[in-house]
Amino acid sequence: MAFRTRRRLVCAAVAATLVGTVPATSANADTADEGDEGRSNNPPTTTFDPTKLATGKTQAPYVDRKMLHDGNKKLKLNVPHDVWNAYRLRNGYLIETDDPKTGWGVIYYRVTPKGQVTKLRRFPKGVWSLHVDTGGRKVAIETETADSSALTVLNAFTNKIIRRKNLGKHDALDYVNGRVLLTRGDNRSTLAWYRPGTNKTRKIGSVAGWARFADPGINVIGLSAGQGHSCFDVRRFKAPRKRLWRLCGGKGIQNGIWFSPDGKRAMTTESIHGRPKPETVYVRRVSDGKVIREFKAARFGSLAWENNRTIVVEAAAHSQAARVRCTVGGKCKRVSRLVKAPDEFRALDKLDSLFMNIRLLT
Repeated sequence: MAFRTRRRLVCAAVAATLVGTVPATSANADTADEGDEGRSNNPPTTTFDPTKLATGKTQAPYVDRKMLHDGNKKLKLNVPHDVWNAYRLRNGYLIETDDPKTGWGVIYYRVTPKGQVTKLRRFPKGVWSLHVDTGGRKVAIETETADSSALTVLNAFTNKIIRRKNLGKHDALDYVNGRVLLTRGDNRSTLAWYRPGTNKTRKIGSVAGWARFADPGINVIGLSAGQGHSCFDVRRFKAPRKRLWRLCGGKGIQNGIWFSPDGKRAMTTESIHGRPKPETVYVRRVSDGKVIREFKAARFGSLAWENNRTIVVEAAAHSQAARVRCTVGGKCKRVSRLVKAPDEFRALDKLDSLFMNIRLLT
């Protein structure tokens, strides 16, 4: 799922300092595997300072200001406004920029593999979510209306609108093999498949809780739980009545869940308020939610999976920020320049990485 936000990970406003300025270290980093880590009562921890790491490279696709990076490919984006989001297509990319004329609107562009930019459409009101179909050619865009939301299904290569539909109280969760997954309800969610081509909807069931996200491709669904919907229950999409594990905020604020391409692992983070302390990225097994690795730094920003066993994160310390690539085994390298600012929060904002979902087309 994709939300219109400059930074998917919202960092705490309270300044944090790194406990110990040491390079990346981890218990059993060279020998630990998923089975050993899963059985450990105290998961191995990697604490790092991005200013002291050795340098390396990343294959993770991302946008840095108006430069798109995808492996060894670098494309300059010739667009007039700031880029807010970027998505992989079957043959190229889709990028989203702000629309100064409307304030809350967005403009979509298609980018060819060689960097040629074609303007598609402007959406003058707020975009709530965008989902790329698994075929990589069509996108489902949910936008705000006066009293609810609307769905626009667009062919990103021909710029043809396939269907416009008033969603009413429904929300779009995913776009899979030509079908849009819809949900409706707060305390109990009704799920349905909608086919834009035929304008037909087929109910597939209901489950207690508010469906916040779903990914049938890796067989996961997330339902809100707890007081004030402050927790997530992670379940199997094909068996949503059985909870795998629950994620709550603890002493901080949960910033989301990022699943690996094969759906076997997930990253979670917390922004901690109160006394200064390192922030933590947790790598978990999806099957039971058990933490198999912790990564700690003074402050984290955006993050993504490079592949099933490697993550890439924005990390900051000493008023400097950089992108850092880490294996699940605990080895980390800095994969970008160091960006300086008056504090860590502004350094991360200046670094401003927009990572793309690598699960599509892999």
